[in-house]
Amino acid sequence: MTKERFKELSHAVAVFVFVFVFVFESSAFSSENDVPAVEGKDGKYTVHHVLRAARGMRAFVPRHLVEFEVKKETPDAPDVSIGKVRVDYDSSQNLKGSTQLSFGTFTRAGEYSYVLGEKKNNVSGMEQSSAKYRLRVQVSSDGNGKLKIKCVTAESDGKKRDKIEFTDVIRKKGELSISMNVQGDSADKQKKFPIVLKLSKAKTYDGNGIAEAIIENRDSNEK
Repeated sequence: MTKERFKELSHAVAVFVFVFVFVFESSAFSSENDVPAVEGKDGKYTVHHVLRAARGMRAFVPRHLVEFEVKKETPDAPDVSIGKVRVDYDSSQNLKGSTQLSFGTFTRAGEYSYVLGEKKNNVSGMEQSSAKYRLRVQVSSDGNGKLKIKCVTAESDGKKRDKIEFTDVIRKKGELSISMNVQGDSADKQKKFPIVLKLSKAKTYDGNGIAEAIIENRDSNEK
């Protein structure tokens, strides 16, 4: 192989390596910028709440207030204001509601981090959401000292989210009394009658749980 041929081949390999590295870095940079931003406008960002309960369970929380708590991970981060979600079964909210959070005054450009969760309540039979959202607020400067929020991203369970949503579930045990009267002098009062109990999934439940029921004869202790 001549020296000229070797130089041409080396130059081609170098160009190929440069192009490959450039494409790889561009792709990685693009994926980092594809992080979804949470919905919001004018510095206010929406937090959604869903309460799942069968129709018979709604009476347990006729006017339930859902509260949230925010912890600052960045020492100089401003406070966060967030409203409560009212779940009112006398209205037409259809078991869903939302509120908004807003941030205080930022003092510098950069990134600020918060953790958002649902505050514990004392509602009997309610399984509260354990979701935690890490909110990252990107603040930029216009060069004249004026700061503004560039975007807010949310991460939960290691995944980037474009929506902040908490879901609570109400589960209650109940009793169903079944009685049968046999009338007439010639009626066989010792006869056993089959009873069929059908369980159907409530429209407000979208899980894959298994419903169980025990039918008990209290007079004979039969099940």
